[in-house]
Amino acid sequence: MTVDPVADPRRRSTRLLVPLLPAVLLFAGCGDGDGGTLLPPELPDPARGEVAFIQSCGGCHSSHDGFDLAHFGFADSTVLRRAVAHVDTSTALDIIAHINDLGVSPVARDLRIFQPMGDPASGDVDLATALFGRDAWPDDWGEADLLEVDPVAVPWAVAFPVWSDEESNLDWMPDRPPPDVLLDTRGGLVRGALAGYTAAPTDDNLDRALLALRLVSHDRTSPVAPCAQTDDGALADPAECFEVTRWTASLAGQHVLREGLSFDGEVAGGTRAQDAFWDVGQAARRGLVKNRTPVDHAEDNWVSWMVLGWVFAPENHASGYTASGLARAGLPRHATFVALRSLAARRPGVHQPYSDLRTAAVRAPMGWLEPAMYTGLRTLEAREARGEGPNSALRREEAAEALEGAIVTLQRRMGLLGSASLVSRIRDLEGFDAGGE
Repeated sequence: MTVDPVADPRRRSTRLLVPLLPAVLLFAGCGDGDGGTLLPPELPDPARGEVAFIQSCGGCHSSHDGFDLAHFGFADSTVLRRAVAHVDTSTALDIIAHINDLGVSPVARDLRIFQPMGDPASGDVDLATALFGRDAWPDDWGEADLLEVDPVAVPWAVAFPVWSDEESNLDWMPDRPPPDVLLDTRGGLVRGALAGYTAAPTDDNLDRALLALRLVSHDRTSPVAPCAQTDDGALADPAECFEVTRWTASLAGQHVLREGLSFDGEVAGGTRAQDAFWDVGQAARRGLVKNRTPVDHAEDNWVSWMVLGWVFAPENHASGYTASGLARAGLPRHATFVALRSLAARRPGVHQPYSDLRTAAVRAPMGWLEPAMYTGLRTLEAREARGEGPNSALRREEAAEALEGAIVTLQRRMGLLGSASLVSRIRDLEGFDAGGE
């Protein structure tokens, strides 16, 4: 049978490797004067390359098949250079043939995936201009206005990570795979969940794998959990926690890139994928603030990963952590928007909206403070009018504590007289009554 070299994908992949094949001819059966028998080098084989990639490279490349190298258009020469650190040259060429054989349409190598508007904005005021047309929080904004803003449709002066940056850790690619002891603990919970996902990469299996990774890496009762927290919030091993969470995020990110899923929480594992992104920022934050042993570029990683997770799920997580990172980065307008947009997105019955109001009181620029606080108050009042206030004694107590903190902050920043009207409105909130005066 005649094989069409253009139609045969394996032949296509090997043709791409011709410039990389060693210019060495192998000789065998040398005799007197006949110059020997000339043998061509063996062509790279994608099937061998797939096996080699799984065995030698799949530990760090969480999808185990090289999808990320194909998707981000890594040059054959780059793959070769990186592969020969782990395998011989012939095997590296097989791996390249496998990557080329995946048939993935590449994007730019330096693309910041999921970056709102494609590129980061230049500064804090850009967000205000995009939202309001000028650097001023509107006097009349309320809940509906906040909810109308899609966080992925406004410019952020926060650079999301690139896929692979060999010069820094400001990327998705971890420096090492999760340790075997973590994969094998709890009867191999993580290893089994990952095997299930590799065999059938469905949304549900991704959800199981991400859940297993988080349970095992954050287990306070486990001596091998790097993200386990002490009573003061420090991490058992901040450097290892950063690598494990980054590996987990890369697994979720590749799934989303393959499937073209939206982050609306409607798909099984959707919200957990967002949480995986946010957890990388939390690892960087805790290592810096609590352990005092930060990873490289700790503040940049804190902000970029937390905002990356937040833009797809404003209802999740404590806005104070994300906002404090933004404030440290010189982005108080971003921090204010995060606090109030989170407030509007929270599910009914929880105490977090009241904490979001306190975050806005702490982080809003002085010129924004009063109108931003009234926006938050109108939103809380609307929630309470629908019966969405704190729905348990504990949540009412936490809400009251947050509102007391907002009052203290406003009185400090605006003075007793200047803050009187806002304080009066805060004291009228349902959440305040539970634990206040």
